[in-house]
Amino acid sequence: MKLTKFILPILLLALASCAKKAPEPIQVQIPTRPINYLHEVKPVLDKRCAVCHSCYNSPCQLKLSSYEGVDRGGSKKAIYNSSRLSTMDPTRLFIDAKTTEEWRTKDFHTVTESTAGDGLNNSLMLQILNHKMENPVSTGDYFSEANDLTCSETSIELDGYLSKHPNRGMPFGFPPLTKEEFEIIAGWLAQGGKGPSPAEQEKLTTPLLADAAEIVKWETFFNKSDAKHAMTARYIYDHLFLAHIKFGTDTNEYYEMLRSKTPPGETIDLINSVRPYDDPEVDMFYYRFRKIHSTIVHKTHMVFNLDDTQMSRFQELFITPKWLQTPHLMAYDKTESANPFILYEQIPPKSRYQFLLDNAHYIIMTFIRGPVCRGQIALNVIQDQFWVMFIDPESDLSVKYPAFLKLQKDNLIMPIEKGSKFPVWDLIGNKYDKAVDRYYKARQNYYMALNYDGLNYEAIWKGNRASDTPLLTVYRHFDSASVHKGVLGDLPRTMWVMDYPLLERIYYALVAGFDVYGTLGHQLAIRLYMDSLREEGESTFLAFMPEDIRQEMVESWYKGVPANKLIYHDAGMPTQIQYASDKPKQEFIEYIVNKHINPITNISFDPINYVPDNNYPELPEKYETLEDYMQAFRAVSKPGTEFFSFVTDFNANVVYIRIRRNDGTDTVISMVINRWHDNVTFMFKEKKSLDSSKDNVDFLQGFFGSYPNYFVDIHQDDLPDFFDILTHLGDNDRERIRKRFDKYGINRAEKDFWEKYDWFQERFNKDQPVQSGLFDLNRYFYHASEEPPVQ
Repeated sequence: MKLTKFILPILLLALASCAKKAPEPIQVQIPTRPINYLHEVKPVLDKRCAVCHSCYNSPCQLKLSSYEGVDRGGSKKAIYNSSRLSTMDPTRLFIDAKTTEEWRTKDFHTVTESTAGDGLNNSLMLQILNHKMENPVSTGDYFSEANDLTCSETSIELDGYLSKHPNRGMPFGFPPLTKEEFEIIAGWLAQGGKGPSPAEQEKLTTPLLADAAEIVKWETFFNKSDAKHAMTARYIYDHLFLAHIKFGTDTNEYYEMLRSKTPPGETIDLINSVRPYDDPEVDMFYYRFRKIHSTIVHKTHMVFNLDDTQMSRFQELFITPKWLQTPHLMAYDKTESANPFILYEQIPPKSRYQFLLDNAHYIIMTFIRGPVCRGQIALNVIQDQFWVMFIDPESDLSVKYPAFLKLQKDNLIMPIEKGSKFPVWDLIGNKYDKAVDRYYKARQNYYMALNYDGLNYEAIWKGNRASDTPLLTVYRHFDSASVHKGVLGDLPRTMWVMDYPLLERIYYALVAGFDVYGTLGHQLAIRLYMDSLREEGESTFLAFMPEDIRQEMVESWYKGVPANKLIYHDAGMPTQIQYASDKPKQEFIEYIVNKHINPITNISFDPINYVPDNNYPELPEKYETLEDYMQAFRAVSKPGTEFFSFVTDFNANVVYIRIRRNDGTDTVISMVINRWHDNVTFMFKEKKSLDSSKDNVDFLQGFFGSYPNYFVDIHQDDLPDFFDILTHLGDNDRERIRKRFDKYGINRAEKDFWEKYDWFQERFNKDQPVQSGLFDLNRYFYHASEEPPVQ
């Protein structure tokens, strides 16, 4: 009886599911002319769909930035799975499968195919777009990366989902396509949803003549067979496998560097390893360049130039110098390949370090914007704003005395040597944490022994060329991050100073060795390892501070963490710097910027946001110049004011502001919120470490970040009203103030949202033609409201 009582509801539910009818196919007027995918369909998909469906975090793995992604379709398998105990088979577009049939065996389902007759269409894409056309109003909250979204495989399943959630058609939480856009997509689907013609595809994937000549030159260089060139190529490839290569030509095309089973001149037969240093499992392979024909999206667009200057530099760094050992090939041993200090010990550390310094912005960007940095848990290992500097090669003891690296090789191991299957239980008594702690203490003691007089300003790398980036600003935008040349914002709480071993380990642990498809243990091990690397960078900065305040500074960065839990080890090395003030951190960075770095790189302080003395201005009397606008923003954003609880209400970390000036031009300002953390040692319950009374904000001309959380559109004549709103945020009638703000803020539900978004995207493309790409709207302010603003 009990068994029947348990089974009967399940049987009834199953029968009801089987009995449910498929929704009626959509009537489509088949166009009398062929609709071209590249010229008509792709522009619509790029502007309205790829802004959310373009990367690892694409809902349902549906990547709409290329026809290959459209044809592959979607999957119910989530790449970012915080509880995965076994590895997931990689599903990288253009890499892990070549044909539609192969993707179907990997559990991807079509979103474009229809089984209905002529004039009808029941494809998933049309069904969900049409549903939005019929239900255009967006209301409520929209989280496109939430776990409760559908990845329906059939029209029946999708119909059931939309019946329960009628306001979740696509675009998700944004206005529907225009009638013209919808008819283009619908007509294309009715005609079979075909991609580029063979001739179009060949043109799309074939390098232009100017680039083709460069490819021949670079493939020749990277595929020379002697050991010196071969190991140089291997080292460089380890660091460029994520790069969007731009050759020294006037074309606006980008390429990726790959390993192929086939030599230059033949069709690429890709070696689809997970990591760049994995065993290729063939006797002979070749480095090749493949044109990127997907739409460029900013969050993954990391440009690296290969031109004649770069060729000369590679020759100077790697080929001309005498190596520490007779150049020889190294096997693809799993453990040794995951340790660059063993694998490349024959290459002088000075050459390796200078390569990293030459390209410091790119190197840091790969871990800030790479696959490891998706989401809040991956990023809460860093502060919201900090500055990064580097030890000069002449002062880096691992460069001057390479034997130190050899002696410490057992302590320079990283959790990536276990590959993607790091068992969670191995985190108990984690040997990698113990090894990095031993190395850290040995390094501190080594510097003390050989620099007993301490370090001075000359120990900081000042750069060699105007284009160098010896000082970088890193911003964390809660669940994304960005890195920029120079010193942006106010004086940060912490700064990092990196030497060669630290910079190399950050790259290999978080980029080259990180597998987004790996287990929970793999990802936690790397997250915990990064804690130690951060502390090492902070400790090197402290070596330039007076001895008597170092411990106090550390404790101020890690409030709430018991002193005996801090790994900071001060070996007693003094500083050579004689400070003249009681603000050594400020005095140090001002000397570094103004007198040490600026003469070479022209890096200078942010004139608007650098206010270390908290001297905030009053509102300007007029609003005519950029300086007036910036002064006003700075005036209303003093830490501790209601401004910060207001932007928190809007879930705002990055806001783009358009000011329409009376002379017909426009100014773009990025508002970047920096949230205060008592410490950044906890992976979970981050809210407990936040203190909004100490938050600050930077206002920067131009675009910063890849994930805008909000757009603001203001006319110059409305600026007095806009700043009046921001000045009176503490008023009792908070809701009325918020509705007044809505006059200028662009809610995701606004009917003209897409028109305003297009302006920001087009302006970005114009301002930064090489570095720009599609913004990602997955993290746009989640609440949709069509309520009219208060005038």
